[in-house]
Amino acid sequence: MPILPNTKPYEQIVTQFSLHIAQNEGDSICSVRSNHHEYLADPLDLHASVIGLAEAMVNALPTEGSIMTYHQAFEEGRIRWLMNWLTDQGEEGLARQLEPLLERLVDLEIAIKAGYYHPDFRGSYSIKGVLPVMIPCLTYTGLAVNKGRLASCVFSNMVLGREKEVRQKGLQTPTREDLKKYCELDTWAMVELHRKLLSFL
Repeated sequence: MPILPNTKPYEQIVTQFSLHIAQNEGDSICSVRSNHHEYLADPLDLHASVIGLAEAMVNALPTEGSIMTYHQAFEEGRIRWLMNWLTDQGEEGLARQLEPLLERLVDLEIAIKAGYYHPDFRGSYSIKGVLPVMIPCLTYTGLAVNKGRLASCVFSNMVLGREKEVRQKGLQTPTREDLKKYCELDTWAMVELHRKLLSFL
């Protein structure tokens, strides 16, 4: 049985977001850090939570300005998935509010690929490879959740009530806070990478 109505096996359900918002180009690090919004779905009420996620994202994002991403195709795909799913749930109005976001996405990966290379990338432009090289003080090392696939597994275990089973096998069971910290680092990385690229101009 699907854990969410109108979904298929292996479908990537949107359950979390993090946003760091800079209202002006010269905003200080502290002001951007404090202007952080996040949402993590309730695994026990996934249907209402996914709708709540879309509402929270629409309410948190300013109505204009660029939305920095890394590997834009993935982020665009998740927004389109959310729009389609909401429409299937009778939430057409909310789905339409998400559509303008697609035109505002900017891909930092493309900018870095076009003009920056470092041997320590080791041929990879993944955010996990690029971030610690360009911004050495930022790293996913040490986080209880440090990969997207792991985050998906952790949340799936929460939804399916497998956390006790995982602990009985002697494995670590990351918490909701661990998931939030991972997602927050993803978007803080966009802030720092953007500032780094501007410093080259």
